[in-house]
Amino acid sequence: MKAFVLAKIAKKLKTYKFIKKALRVDENLILLQFDNDRFYFDLTKGNSMVYKKHHNENIKKDFNAPFDILLAKDLSHLRLQMFICSMMIRY
Repeated sequence: MKAFVLAKIAKKLKTYKFIKKALRVDENLILLQFDNDRFYFDLTKGNSMVYKKHHNENIKKDFNAPFDILLAKDLSHLRLQMFICSMMIRY
């Protein structure tokens, strides 16, 4: 994913104040529901993307790995705070 795309995604996500739900819905797909908007983060190597679906999809699989349990427990119902991060990029 290109740096300018990541910057636009970060700018969009800064507008949200609350994560309602966080869970894995497929092998490389994570659902994060901010306020009333659902974003799907596809973490496929070499083809990662973030997208939004306009229709609600029923979750078919139930993932119970330790990662999935911690993801749901730690990120669901989470209030987001603004923080400033300074990062130096070297080329």
